[in-house]
Formats: sequence, structure tokens, C-alpha cells
Amino acid sequence: LAVQAHAQICAIAAPHSGTTSGLIAPSVLEHAGPVVTTATNGEVVRATLQQRQRAGDAFVWDPFGEHTDGWDPLQGCDDWSYALMVARWLGHALAFGENESSEYYDEAAQDLSAPLLHAAALAPGRTIVDAYHWVRDRDVDTPVQILSETGAEDARARLQGVYAFNERRRD
Repeated sequence: LAVQAHAQICAIAAPHSGTTSGLIAPSVLEHAGPVVTTATNGEVVRATLQQRQRAGDAFVWDPFGEHTDGWDPLQGCDDWSYALMVARWLGHALAFGENESSEYYDEAAQDLSAPLLHAAALAPGRTIVDAYHWVRDRDVDTPVQILSETGAEDARARLQGVYAFNERRRD
């Protein structure tokens, strides 16, 4: 199997047909760049992890495993400019199409999420779940208080500006 650079492959095969040992593991080992692979068992990880680690960083997300990597979206968001960037990344990750309406709502979502990410990152013990609860419960007071107490005036003003929209636009 040969694949051009920047191309993806998808393999669908019957169980126990040799796909892992004959196709997936060799492809993962041969590829010099980043790899994302999914499986319901750990065979690909067991067959490739050590060699991939010798070549550089290798991360494994296994929610049921003993050792797993993860990502905290709040990491670095104590810096306001970084919170703005993460909000943009999250917004772009969810973008389903491009038109004037979707661009408008994507920007509005970023205007809301950046200050919430920043507030949660600035408050000890807060997590991304707190930011979710603030949105779900329309709790502007808690993040505004955090942002005010930490001197994050631009983030506070932006958050209050989003919540100042009229009822129709706010939904």
C-alpha cells in the first residue's frame, strides 16, 4: 500500500483478517508525520508505540487505559491572547459551512467562549465544565466577578457585551 503525503486512508475489514498486522501497524511505523488511528483494542499501540516514541512525541488517548494522555482546553488560557486563540480554534473545529450567517454566529461564539475560557483558567479549581455551566445556566455574574477580581478588563467587557445583546440575538 502506498499513500501520497497529506492523504488519508480508511480500512474497513472483517475481524481477524490481518488488517492490524498487515496494514495499519506497518503504515503507522512507516509514516514519518503525525498519525491518528482508532481501534477498539490496544494492538496498534502495542505494535507501534515504542518505535514512534523513539522518533519523537507520541500521545495515546485511552479513556479506559491505565496510562492516557489528554488535553485541557484551559491550559494556557490564563493568558488572554491565548484564550482568544483557543476560542478561535474551537470555533473553527465546529464550523460546518461558510456563509454570512454561520460566520456571524461563529464570531459571536468566539466572543462568548474566549472570556469564559479565560475566567475559568484564572480561577483556581475551575475547569472547562464550569465554563459549560456558565453558558448553560446563563450565569454571567460568576465569570464577570472572576475577570474583575483578576484585572482582566478586556475579557470582562467583551463578556458583558455579549450578554448585553437583545433577547433574540442572545439565543
